[in-house]
Amino acid sequence: MIQPFKINYDFSTYSDAVFSLKAKHIIDTMAANVLVYATPAPTLASITTLLNTYNTALAKAQHGSQADTTAKDVARKAVETPLKTLGKNYVQPIAGSDETKLQQSGFDYSGGETTAVTQNPAPPVFDIDKNTPVNTATLNQSSQQHTRVYIWQYIAVPAGGAVPPSNAPWQWAFSTKSKITISGLVSDTAYYFRAASYSADGAINWSSAKKYTVQGS
Repeated sequence: MIQPFKINYDFSTYSDAVFSLKAKHIIDTMAANVLVYATPAPTLASITTLLNTYNTALAKAQHGSQADTTAKDVARKAVETPLKTLGKNYVQPIAGSDETKLQQSGFDYSGGETTAVTQNPAPPVFDIDKNTPVNTATLNQSSQQHTRVYIWQYIAVPAGGAVPPSNAPWQWAFSTKSKITISGLVSDTAYYFRAASYSADGAINWSSAKKYTVQGS
């Protein structure tokens, strides 16, 4: 049975880290589709400011006090509220049952013959293109049906060579396609890269890290 398309603006299943990525994905995707979403309300700029505050609180709460955790929760709610308003009162009326426009919003949605989701249960498989320009790395993640955002992390290989723990200062990247080129890397430097998918409960499932030395000039 075909169901009408409907924006999903319930973010409760997302872990804190994934919610941050999802919020940024929505902002960036709508900004890239200004011909469809010309005057977002609330504005993307105002939500970006709230998201930056949330990201700061999230980083502080990782090794902080209970008060820091509470502040993080408050900051997350401050982002969720305008995002829900944006999805319900702005995106949905514009997109209606047009699936292409729904995709151009960055929001999850349901409907059609199947339910569109971003969760995937298993860590993804990815490879690294060995023939990339200097100071870059090109990663190819296994394509996953219904996925509209792919998550990546990278970090310079530390002294000793061990893969850093998750609370180390990994850099984040995301893309709407299964292939991404990460630029601004240091030439002739070894990095660890890893990719992630969502679990059904909003947790991040990371792949094993792979090491790659970035080409120099």
